[in-house]
Amino acid sequence: MSDRKLNILIVDDDLGITNSLKRILKNDSANIFTVSSYEEAMLISKNEKLDILVTDYLMIDVNGTYLIKKLKELDDDLYIIIFTGNPDLLPSEVAKEKYQIDKYVEKSDSFDELIKVVDEAIIIKKYLNEKLKTRQTNSNKNNILNIISEEKNIHKKIKEERMKLKLTQKQLAKKLGVTRGTIANYESSQIPPNNQLVELANIFNVSIDYLLMDKKII
Repeated sequence: MSDRKLNILIVDDDLGITNSLKRILKNDSANIFTVSSYEEAMLISKNEKLDILVTDYLMIDVNGTYLIKKLKELDDDLYIIIFTGNPDLLPSEVAKEKYQIDKYVEKSDSFDELIKVVDEAIIIKKYLNEKLKTRQTNSNKNNILNIISEEKNIHKKIKEERMKLKLTQKQLAKKLGVTRGTIANYESSQIPPNNQLVELANIFNVSIDYLLMDKKII
């Protein structure tokens, strides 16, 4: 049985934008759903397993952040892309810190940047879904000890790789678009969200597997 396609939901009260994006983002790896309201978005989420959300911030019936909150309650692994023409109302740093946005794209005369970001999101979600499926397949009663070990290991590796590059926590935070306190948490107690794991791997020039897995575990 073949793997299911990813489901991408696009939410914007400008029908011209949603219609254009549905055509431009057409992809053999994903189903594209477009809606123009909060109610329609929630209806789609009840009927489909969503993987990626592309949403405007300032809409007629609801702010994009409220929609994100509600959809995250249903699936915390949802990959979130804010596509906004009002960066003054929701700055990128605030979106990433407060609302755990994965990617932030400002609207312009071209969709080029959004297309690039969505293509990257598809690759990331397919990779992470495959890794999750593999871990679930290999799961057994003893794996809880492995998971605890992996979580401790990732904190150590983030700190080690940062120090290899001679970066301060503040410098690494700037590269990720987060605060220094967030990096401190990643190095002690908090697991980075999926998109930032990918970005950290790119910055450190290592694989995601290296960050996630304790190589002593077979």
